[in-house]
Amino acid sequence: MGGAAAAAAGAANARARRRVIGHFESCNALSPDSAVPFSAESHLEGRWFDRLRDAGAIAPATNGGYYLDRAKLAAWEAEVRARSLRIVAWVLAISVIVALVAFVIGKVHG
Repeated sequence: MGGAAAAAAGAANARARRRVIGHFESCNALSPDSAVPFSAESHLEGRWFDRLRDAGAIAPATNGGYYLDRAKLAAWEAEVRARSLRIVAWVLAISVIVALVAFVIGKVHG
């Protein structure tokens, strides 16, 4: 995937996430008592709804609707950020090891 295509896909993904969260915020559906129905307008919105529901950030209510649990959303976002940082740290560590090995091999055979 080219850089422009990847950027467009990332932007579409972010918009879908914002639309799903924004739906519940704009309806003030932030507790079981104020739960509202949700219908995805796109495949990406459906995927984000499922992801956030699986994380507990969007919760079902007894009235058949859903609501946004901001505390669980914040906890899930923190977990995602922490996981991303761990991945970056590992990639950097492996890159340094590979660079050092290449340097040593170059010195030995150079």
